[in-house]
Amino acid sequence: MRALLLEVGAVGVGAIVTVAALLGLLQADGPLADATWIQRTGHLLAVAITGQFGRSTREKEWVVAVARDASVTSLTIVATTTLLLLLVAVPIGIWCGRRPELPSVARVRRLVESLSSIPVLVWSTFTLLLCARAFSLFLKGDDHPTLALIGAIVTLTLGDRVLADLIGRVELRTREILAEPYMRTVQAAGFGTRRHLFQGLVPAVAEAVASRALFLIGGAIVAEQVFDVRGLGLTVVRALDANPREPLMILACAIPLVAITLSFRVAQQLAVFAADPRTRT
Repeated sequence: MRALLLEVGAVGVGAIVTVAALLGLLQADGPLADATWIQRTGHLLAVAITGQFGRSTREKEWVVAVARDASVTSLTIVATTTLLLLLVAVPIGIWCGRRPELPSVARVRRLVESLSSIPVLVWSTFTLLLCARAFSLFLKGDDHPTLALIGAIVTLTLGDRVLADLIGRVELRTREILAEPYMRTVQAAGFGTRRHLFQGLVPAVAEAVASRALFLIGGAIVAEQVFDVRGLGLTVVRALDANPREPLMILACAIPLVAITLSFRVAQQLAVFAADPRTRT
């Protein structure tokens, strides 16, 4: 656990320093207008440490409050999507792994591959246009915030091959576990295989979800912009489009984005620990 905390801390600090260095390349206004890149970067890092982000000129609110509200929205999208992916992918993957000879398994694989290969941008645009055309319902965050949020979650679940990859990994790992000698002994003795299958699947599923974390977060940013959902991605885009730009707003949004990304790594290890205490050494 100590190694995990050190890893997460080092990656988090490195990511924030990198973001501050990149934002330091932007031309600043006010007292920092004539500052060097190192001075601007140092100022941004000092703000990140102290939390004194000030007020947003575009949003007319405190930057921290805007970033906090956007973080809740983005976290809701990513967390709900992850839960939906697990609820759909794990049962289907286990079923495909247990009964690979069934014709229906091949049909399900092809269907999932076809649907999941469509990018999130295409799914989002299609959903937006379909609702507007068929139901006269314009799924935009300002008009229908809850429905727009649901639209973002559904399209993120379906797009960018995350669902297909997760089902494939669960199926492959299920077949590997069932083919192991000790599992054959357990089945021959008439004992249940659920606990053994669960312990074997948790590390593989956790690793698969963690490896797709950046795809989920990137897809969430795309969905937020299409559905006009005020999450971290849309807030960053608006801060870049503002006149003048708002690097402090971007930095304030980058911190929770990094935290959400690292939380997948932590959740992966916690899931493995919970499934098999022997991994805690």
